[in-house]
Amino acid sequence: MMKMIINIKKLKPSLILLDLYSWRWGVKKYADLYGVMKEFKFDPAKITCPLLSIIGEKEYNNGPASRSAQDEAIRLNPSDKSKVIITKASEGGDAHAMATNMSLMAQLVFDWLDEVLADA
Repeated sequence: MMKMIINIKKLKPSLILLDLYSWRWGVKKYADLYGVMKEFKFDPAKITCPLLSIIGEKEYNNGPASRSAQDEAIRLNPSDKSKVIITKASEGGDAHAMATNMSLMAQLVFDWLDEVLADA
């Protein structure tokens, strides 16, 4: 871990993530991450609670694999309260994980929770 912290300033952001994932899953080479990550699969049909997926419009519109995964997870989930929310760049919600507008993300999450829990 210390080696990763010392060398972090020399790395590109994408390599920082790869180093973090490699350390987290105990692999020595980036190529070995694929073998570890392919073990992480889930079936949205087996998740019994509602799902919320929030994604920025740029990521959703420019990433067909991401868009397909988002839509498929909601479609397969048995809850009728599951939802995909696509945030608009014009509202500052275009970045991955809503990093550019955390208050918008919080508002969307809490509004969705109000809807989901209204009947509870």
